[in-house]
Amino acid sequence: SIGGQMRVLINWKNAALLGIIIVLLPVAYVVLFTGPDLNQEELLELRLSELRDRLHFAETLNKERESDIHTLRAQLHVIMGAEGGAPSNTSVNGSVIPRGLSQLGPEVRQLLMNLSSSSSDIQPPSIFHYLPHLIGKSEGLSPHHRLSKGRVGVSIAIGIPHIKRDGVVYIMETLQSLIESLDEVEKSDCVIIVCIAEPEHDDYVKKTSSEVEKMFPDAVRSGLLEVISPPKIFYPSFKNLKETFGDPIDRVKWRTKQNLDYSFLMLYAKSKATYYVQVSVIFKVKLPIMYSLKMMSSLSQAILQL
Repeated sequence: SIGGQMRVLINWKNAALLGIIIVLLPVAYVVLFTGPDLNQEELLELRLSELRDRLHFAETLNKERESDIHTLRAQLHVIMGAEGGAPSNTSVNGSVIPRGLSQLGPEVRQLLMNLSSSSSDIQPPSIFHYLPHLIGKSEGLSPHHRLSKGRVGVSIAIGIPHIKRDGVVYIMETLQSLIESLDEVEKSDCVIIVCIAEPEHDDYVKKTSSEVEKMFPDAVRSGLLEVISPPKIFYPSFKNLKETFGDPIDRVKWRTKQNLDYSFLMLYAKSKATYYVQVSVIFKVKLPIMYSLKMMSSLSQAILQL
């Protein structure tokens, strides 16, 4: 009948409309809610940069081990009397050997003498060439005070040297500005090291370190933030310094100590990260520092490969 045909036609149209809705609904969802991710290329570049940084860090560690070998050889030379003038020798069973090895067994003596000789005529200088007072004093190369979770293997170490000053202290403001500029991913891939270079004021070091830990407990607990202080023995005597640039001797001593402060901080940070950047205690972060530094490192690598 005509009525039955109309009902079939209406049902067919409803079914067709429902089918169209079912087909178009997923398409509409994709168009409306899952637009193209414009940051994928930037994220890929950042990940590639991080992989290059990791590789560079591994190469750096390998070079450090080679440097350690040279340092051990230099110390062996000192033990054997091969530095600082003519060696002091003695005779053992008719053989002339350095006096420093006379109490050792023959196999040990031969091993040390072989290690102390190098196949290379030129060896890079070690820290003991510049700070010979540290020879045999391992405590001079470790922080006297250290607040640290031992974070290593990150991309960037940010060093902040700090000394006791009269008046307003900006270290807390600097740390807050720096930490707030980092997102969670960046916080996991860097370490901030505050170096309180006051070996003569242990109370001030402990007080400042405690204040930092109290104000930034999460950063300290996660390993993002560290506080160190050089030991007094790290610094040589300043009695024989030469006056330079027309400065009075007090100014010369101040500059010398500052250079040693920076050296200790850099040496400490060396094994923690691929890159190192040092900032002032009045530093204010206005840009995404980690992203900027990684992009700069990527650009530098690209220029070197040209």
